[in-house]
Amino acid sequence: MRQTWKSPWLWALVGLAFVEMVGLSLIRFYGFNMRGFDLGNISQSVWSVTQGRPLIMTSIGSPVSRLSGNVEIIYLLLAPIYALFPSPAALLVTQAAFYAAGALPLYRLARRRLAGEGTAVLIAAIYLLYPVGQTAVLFEFHADVLAMPLLLLAIEAADRRAWRGYALWLLLALSCKFYVAVPVAVMGFVLWRRGERRAGAATAAAGIIWGLFAFLVMRPLFAAEITTPVVAASGGAVRFYGVTFGQLDLVRLTAAERLADGLIVFMPVLLVGWRALPWLLPAAALVLPVLLGNGPGPIYDYRYHHYAVAVPFLLAALVYGLEQLAEKRAVKNGRPPGYLILSFIITLLFNVAFVDTPLNPNFYAAAPGSALGRDSSGYRIAARDQFKRDWLTAVPPDAVVLTDNTLGLPLVNRPTLYLAEQLTRPLDAVIDEVDVALFDALFDFVWANAGRAGDVAHDYAAIGQVMRNPDFRLAAAQDGLLRFERGAAAGLAAQVETRPGAAERPLLAQFDDAIGLVDVTIEARGNNRFQMQIDWTALRPLSSAPPLIAVSRPGGLANARIVHRPTLALLPTTAWPADQIVRETFEFTLPPDAAPGRYPLFVGWYDTDSLFAPATAARSRVGDEVQIGWLTVP
Repeated sequence: MRQTWKSPWLWALVGLAFVEMVGLSLIRFYGFNMRGFDLGNISQSVWSVTQGRPLIMTSIGSPVSRLSGNVEIIYLLLAPIYALFPSPAALLVTQAAFYAAGALPLYRLARRRLAGEGTAVLIAAIYLLYPVGQTAVLFEFHADVLAMPLLLLAIEAADRRAWRGYALWLLLALSCKFYVAVPVAVMGFVLWRRGERRAGAATAAAGIIWGLFAFLVMRPLFAAEITTPVVAASGGAVRFYGVTFGQLDLVRLTAAERLADGLIVFMPVLLVGWRALPWLLPAAALVLPVLLGNGPGPIYDYRYHHYAVAVPFLLAALVYGLEQLAEKRAVKNGRPPGYLILSFIITLLFNVAFVDTPLNPNFYAAAPGSALGRDSSGYRIAARDQFKRDWLTAVPPDAVVLTDNTLGLPLVNRPTLYLAEQLTRPLDAVIDEVDVALFDALFDFVWANAGRAGDVAHDYAAIGQVMRNPDFRLAAAQDGLLRFERGAAAGLAAQVETRPGAAERPLLAQFDDAIGLVDVTIEARGNNRFQMQIDWTALRPLSSAPPLIAVSRPGGLANARIVHRPTLALLPTTAWPADQIVRETFEFTLPPDAAPGRYPLFVGWYDTDSLFAPATAARSRVGDEVQIGWLTVP
């Protein structure tokens, strides 16, 4: 332990890794490039503990406990932190700290088993740079990452036969997720083979018993308590995993991708780790099922969090493999052996190639769909992100909210929050319980691990359902953000109708060969409120083309784009009748802080399939943008 405290190089590495991981995570969070599923779900679950409820989340349309799914008991221990700092950001900081702290027990293990400070520091660096370790940290928040340092603490304690500490760390690791029991049970075999027969048998028994208890007792118990219809009880879970691991044709079709992911997981340590083959077995017991899985994501992609629990065992194999190599070659001079240096180089190269951090040249590439960004995975807090955060402060803290997968993150500290994308009940069955519905019609989420922008039409179907519900009115709309409120006294009206006679009407403007502008009128209604009536016609059949959206833009005003709601959700272009006028009439407002003056109003049509549509950039535009009038703010 004294050697650990006295190692400036180790602490420098730990500090740098923590700062990097927490910084990148928080940029994604405050840039609205993390999701309500999973970060929002877990944050709401931990918040619920501070309110006396057992890890309850509600995004799917029913209350469900995390204890009925992955059985993440460790989240109960995070509730005091969340009570002090009630924000998903607190969980991201905690996760980064856990990850960085895993280097400490690994360093102690390496110092004990191998010769030289440099060797131990280099092994700690390999852990902190390990590709699937860092990608797990950067993929929002998951208990798999919390398990990494706990398992390393357990391995280090077992190495010095400190069995009480070992039992504590092992129990905490098992509390992270029920499937941690699988590599733990295999680790029992490893210890038994190393001569620790009693500890090995106890470890294997603990893994098996806890896994069965969590799967067969805990999950059904909490599923029954909250009467949720989701796949949580053991019978439902068996069906779920039967689908996940039963699609062998899909496995064959994606075999090359899965093999590549497996190489990214194992290759950095394999050069030496194979010499301590038993320590690779617990990792393989987790990695192989993931590689064969067909869950959403897809789950076998190395950029997700599912391989994090394998990392401690991979690094243990590296340490014990180096020990065997040193004994065989009598390498005791204190300098890092060549095989270790080569392993570090491989790790670094894999990190540079496959992890989206400042070490990766692609980190500095322009973000898809963004006219302002510089990086492919959402490491950017744009001016619109701060606008969104301020705009959401108008939502009452006790309201039942229906929202999309990103706007919900700042709103998770409430008893009921529904995510339209995640509902397991029809929206019509949920809407009667909702007080406020929030959507971003210019959905600008950048997929953190896919290096691409999200789908701008992400929630158009849900927006349409809310617009058709007579109990809701649009209370506020600005720059694509929509806030519907139940029973609002007044709202921004919107309607659409079709009329014959398109062929007889001359066009004021034409948007490529797709849409013609027939007529437009704009009426001021006071208090920065306006009504637009605009007639369109399809110039060719649009039913087989991607939906197009119209967006108006007042020149000279920030965060003031106006999404044409009727033709976005009530009558999308794919449903426009041939040779007819499509008349949309809707009210809109300019920002309350708009300075007095006259503002030119432009309109353009945008391809919802384009990555550049959320930014309403020219590369997504159909034809040219045209001016359709002036708006006067007195």
